[in-house]
Amino acid sequence: MAEDEVLKARLDEIGARISNAEERLKLKGLLHKDHELTIDDLSKRYQILSGELDGEVADLQSHGERVGSFEKTVLNWVNGLNFDR
Repeated sequence: MAEDEVLKARLDEIGARISNAEERLKLKGLLHKDHELTIDDLSKRYQILSGELDGEVADLQSHGERVGSFEKTVLNWVNGLNFDR
């Protein structure tokens, strides 16, 4: 096999792997138009995180715990971690 054919075969293999990865990302919904979040996306995420934080604080307080602003900040940060990507 000529060197050009070997290089073409390797490039084709890499191209196929990239295409497969793109398809998996599309199926997971991770690729968006221009891969940018809109203000609506950010607002929805903020509302979800705020709801989770309020629920956690209420649960802790119902068990007699005092939840300060620092603990709320830490809880909010933890809630925002996303290990799916």
